[in-house]
Amino acid sequence: MIEAPPPSRSSSGAVQRARRRRPRWGRIAAWVGGGVGLLLVVLSVVVFTAPRWGAGRIKSELEQRVGARLGAEVEIAELTASWSGAELRDVTLRLADLDARVDAVHVSVDRQALWSGRVEVTEIEAVGGYLDGTRAALTQLLNELGELERDLAGADQHGWVRRRTRLTPDAIALRGLSFTVHDGERRATGSLAATAEPAHRRVELRVTSLIAEIGLGRPLRAASLRTSVEQRDGELSFPITLTLAGVAAEVDENIAVAGVHGTITAHDRQVSEVGIDLAGGFAQLGSEEAAAEIEGGDLWSVSGRFARDLSAGKIAVDMDAFELGRVPEVLASLPVVDSERAVLGGHLEVDFGEGVAQLEGALSLAGLNVSHGLLAREVVRDVGFSVEIDARVDPAARSLVVKRLAVQRAGVELLMRGELVHAAVREQRRYQVDLEIPAVGCQQVLDAIPRELVPGLAGFELDGQFAAHVVVDADFADLAALKLDANINFEACRVRAAPRLASAEHLNGGFVHRVTMRDGRTRRVGLYAGSSNYTPLDAISRYMSEAVLTTEDGSFRRHDGFNRSQLEVALRRNLESGKVRLGASTITMQMVKNVLLSHERTLSRKLQELFLTWWVEQALSKQRIMELYLNVIEFGPGIYGVTDASRHYFGKPPGELTSLEAAYLTSMLPSPVRRHVYYCEGQLSERFDQKVRWIHDLMLERERITAQEHEVYAATAISFDPFERGDPAVCVEEIEALMAATQTQRALSGLLGDGGDGGEGAGPLVGWGASGPSRTWGVRPPLPVFDPSGDWIGADGIDADGELAPGHRLEPSRDDLFERDPANSDAPGVPAMDE
Repeated sequence: MIEAPPPSRSSSGAVQRARRRRPRWGRIAAWVGGGVGLLLVVLSVVVFTAPRWGAGRIKSELEQRVGARLGAEVEIAELTASWSGAELRDVTLRLADLDARVDAVHVSVDRQALWSGRVEVTEIEAVGGYLDGTRAALTQLLNELGELERDLAGADQHGWVRRRTRLTPDAIALRGLSFTVHDGERRATGSLAATAEPAHRRVELRVTSLIAEIGLGRPLRAASLRTSVEQRDGELSFPITLTLAGVAAEVDENIAVAGVHGTITAHDRQVSEVGIDLAGGFAQLGSEEAAAEIEGGDLWSVSGRFARDLSAGKIAVDMDAFELGRVPEVLASLPVVDSERAVLGGHLEVDFGEGVAQLEGALSLAGLNVSHGLLAREVVRDVGFSVEIDARVDPAARSLVVKRLAVQRAGVELLMRGELVHAAVREQRRYQVDLEIPAVGCQQVLDAIPRELVPGLAGFELDGQFAAHVVVDADFADLAALKLDANINFEACRVRAAPRLASAEHLNGGFVHRVTMRDGRTRRVGLYAGSSNYTPLDAISRYMSEAVLTTEDGSFRRHDGFNRSQLEVALRRNLESGKVRLGASTITMQMVKNVLLSHERTLSRKLQELFLTWWVEQALSKQRIMELYLNVIEFGPGIYGVTDASRHYFGKPPGELTSLEAAYLTSMLPSPVRRHVYYCEGQLSERFDQKVRWIHDLMLERERITAQEHEVYAATAISFDPFERGDPAVCVEEIEALMAATQTQRALSGLLGDGGDGGEGAGPLVGWGASGPSRTWGVRPPLPVFDPSGDWIGADGIDADGELAPGHRLEPSRDDLFERDPANSDAPGVPAMDE
């Protein structure tokens, strides 16, 4: 019998006893195993010390085996080996829709284990490189790598030789890998770093310099995203928390939330429940600071937990009151000036349930100075208000139900209730809005409006209580049934004092109306008895009044300045067309715009127009309103008032106008400059002639004229008086030049004017004796219009505000000569129903 060799000193007693009981074949196996172990050591020494032939073979084996296992083309530019491990350079992997390269892979082995006949990989580190591919291809690669890792782990358990080889490392590290992953139009780029502990099934990931285009307009940016993922029993362990830092995302085309930091937590594999705890500030989108930390601390925070389908959960949004000077990038992108000390703050709670969100909270803003062309000509200062909201949002139905929205400023409160359904299909949309201003002092309402929004109303003093209630119900499936009810209690307000230029005494008396036109020059119209371009209402052909009542404002004699039924028609037609086509301006509103305000398209002008319309209807008679309207409205280039229009087009005073000629003058109102081209050409186009006759027919249909009157004039043709036409080509050129001008018509003698009489500093004055730069017009004396006394009123008796001083007489002057330049015109006029 062959005796067993003595046990080693390092063996335990149990091992020694076991070895004594081994049969012969066991001892032989042990010798063979020891020999194989020695062989492995020798092979390891050879491999890691003979890179010229050993490393090359390993490189080839790796390329073939890994490539076959992943179904990819694998290429290793260089492999070197030593006792401490191996290094691979420029490892490239290519498969369909994915291209990846790692600059260097360092493989470390346990040197002590080599002396025991074991090859144990302890650490793998990959540095640098890039990855570019589709999301689907990347998902496939990760799945294959997972299978490969499990194969390697399983290989450790099978076979004696494999038991001597441990290929699964203790740690895997990846750093500096640039990546681009795209999925259709979505795209993400950045730099990836990761560490993994295979034995503990744990991976930590960090993405830096992330730019993600996810279909939300401008890309989302993040300085850093970190998360840790762990696997237990073959499944991912939840919750998984993503830690963010330096995130910036678009709010609108100019502003981004910035410096966002905090956590987003997924509570299950399906991400059906999400927790957020984020804070940050604001910045200008695209700025270098957009993803940086916000200086001076956070400006807002969002926290809570909710189901992804909004079936449950709650979040809170807090914005501590802060001065906007802390976000200079935001201020720079907003239409504001000198607003660093403006303060903004608020709190909002959102409860989710059954797919909808309940919103409740408050917001306050104070001290903002707004500069925007659609708001007002001047900077609107000290804009501030508070808002309270209680509403429900249903994203699936694209609806917003407002239970209560309260906007308050200076003690005046605007309440809103209603439901807005803005469905993707136009016919499924419906807007139901209930607006109310509870009873409040009339003066308090006026004082609550920033002065720059209503500069023309300075000097008005009011008594009484104001209240308003407006209801709108617009169902796009049946816009014909649109409902607009407006109950605005103007009547309870009384004017205790008014600025002189808007006073009843001024508007009922004689004054000079001055206008600055589209090209910057001024035009003067004398609205007093004896003026050559003024005609009292009773001396104007009644056909002229009836024509404008037909096209502009049929209920003028009945309404209080506001045609509520026409407002409903305008709203319906605007919704049907999808744009603003009609404005429902009445004759009173147009008179106010032309005599007291301007033609600018701003909220400021509209607010003042509404107030002054209410006031003018109290201060003036309907006859005086119509008289002023007909004497100031523009009928062509520099042709203001029916007196000049009648003389220019037909060579007659306005009292002699026929019904067809009145229809023609009315047809000029939507675009008096452009439509003057027919006069330049000496005749109407066939289409425009049909339009004029349609208006004439409409006058008959609406009983503005009798059948006999219609019959007499319908058979005639529009015949222009050519005295002032001049060269037709030059006439048309001057129209085009005027249309290209950009200034806004404004009544200089009104509430927004300079208050002067056309003297020094008032701008160049265009009078009837002036001649245009390219031609000289025919000159003829004005039609004889005198005041009842038969005397001229002195022109030098007009004071600084355009008033006629007592005791003065008008002396004929150069300005009274009938000579016009068509270039002295404002922009096209806008009639009541075509704003």
